[in-house]
Amino acid sequence: MNKSISVFIVILFFPLYLFAEETLYPSGYNLISLSESNSYNIYSGDTLVLTRTIVNNETFSLTGLYFSDYIPQVFNLIEHSITRNGNTINYESDNPTESVYSGTNSLHLIVDNPSGSVQNSVYPGDSIILILKFTCSTTGSYSFPMHTSSFYGNESGFFSTDEAMLIQVTEPLDTIPPARIEDLEAL
Repeated sequence: MNKSISVFIVILFFPLYLFAEETLYPSGYNLISLSESNSYNIYSGDTLVLTRTIVNNETFSLTGLYFSDYIPQVFNLIEHSITRNGNTINYESDNPTESVYSGTNSLHLIVDNPSGSVQNSVYPGDSIILILKFTCSTTGSYSFPMHTSSFYGNESGFFSTDEAMLIQVTEPLDTIPPARIEDLEAL
């Protein structure tokens, strides 16, 4: 089997996740902030999965962590979850509400509120993973204009963000072969 066929088969059977390391302010710390998408092109009605990850490779804990996402209004949030080191944790969330970005709703998820009801510090070596799942039934190109995370550690505030994501929603391909048309009068 030649290499191009092998590569095509691998891509066909394994979902491809596209990720980018987010810009972290201030820089120079051993903290990782990633954003991932299962695709930038989905079919109408399919599920879009966005994943955000924070990894603390520093010697100090992170507190006050929250995520903020701006979601095109045509997308329906069907599920969200947050884990720390693979274990589901409690967090506070609000329902998507109209945001400052035209045509989007904002979603805020609070992982750690030191003076509130959820307290989930991110200790050295911990990782936090947020998973958001959406569907969309309206075709078009949609911008997820901004997603951010904020937290504190080592007597400093931190903020991470990445460039806007453009998601293309198209109609599924018609995979039903055309029916055979016969001239019944000729029979």
